[in-house]
Amino acid sequence: LYDTLVAPMKAGVFATFVMDCCHSGTVLDLPFNFVADGEQEEMKLQEGFDFSPLLAFAAAYMASQQAGDDPVSGLLSACGACLIQ
Repeated sequence: LYDTLVAPMKAGVFATFVMDCCHSGTVLDLPFNFVADGEQEEMKLQEGFDFSPLLAFAAAYMASQQAGDDPVSGLLSACGACLIQ
């Protein structure tokens, strides 16, 4: 779900996802998590989160844009480049 819904979002985009499951913090594979247990007051970084797929996607997308691709083609190229790795 992260690759489909979150990774393609532009910087500054705000989204709300409602999940009906007991571990919704990890269903989107996000780097930060919030547990509504009455004790946690802010988002916390999940230890061991692997940022490398996101960085690879961003690098591939930036390369496509520098090559002059339109935004949609750039996203498709970046997705393809990440799937090949």
